[in-house]
Amino acid sequence: MDKMPVYARIIAAILEYGKAYAFEEGHARQVTKLSLTLFDGLKELHGLGKRPRLLLECAALLHDIGFTRDNKKGHHKRSMELILKGSLAGLSEMERIMVALVARYHRKSLPSESHPHYAKLDSNSRSIVCKLAALLRIADGLDRSHRSLVSKVLTVIEPEKVIFDIFHFGELRNEITAAEKKADLFEIVYKRQAVFRKQIIKID
Repeated sequence: MDKMPVYARIIAAILEYGKAYAFEEGHARQVTKLSLTLFDGLKELHGLGKRPRLLLECAALLHDIGFTRDNKKGHHKRSMELILKGSLAGLSEMERIMVALVARYHRKSLPSESHPHYAKLDSNSRSIVCKLAALLRIADGLDRSHRSLVSKVLTVIEPEKVIFDIFHFGELRNEITAAEKKADLFEIVYKRQAVFRKQIIKID
């Protein structure tokens, strides 16, 4: 009998699916780490529990699964399609749709009722998708160069803004600029300005 915990089985299935499409595992894991860090640091704002956190982890691991040399600009939609058709053990049909949508919204268009799969969700599920996608967009921006330059992120929640202290090694390339650009959904959903501060880690 398989004694692997449910959570471990789900993540194992997600990773297996990603590898089947030759996803960039290093980038996926870095974006996942940053996404979950943001989720944990902002819990008092989003009020979500363990299951939505798991959905964010799944979406972050698979957000670029649709990326190929021939499909760069539309890979977010392709990622959604691949997740929707995948057999992801441990997730319900509704959860798989939510994971697919969070991955789809990691770039480009924001959630809209004109998008068929999003339109099918109830108001609570839509709210969760928006809250999670907002975090994934920022996390993806913080690994813009795919070099895992960001070591950790600390959040400071203030009444009108959230300050993200970005601890990093060496000189960031376009990470901060990308994160600022992709904080659009965050500012709408969380109703606070996103402020990013560099905190360089010096190596003696």
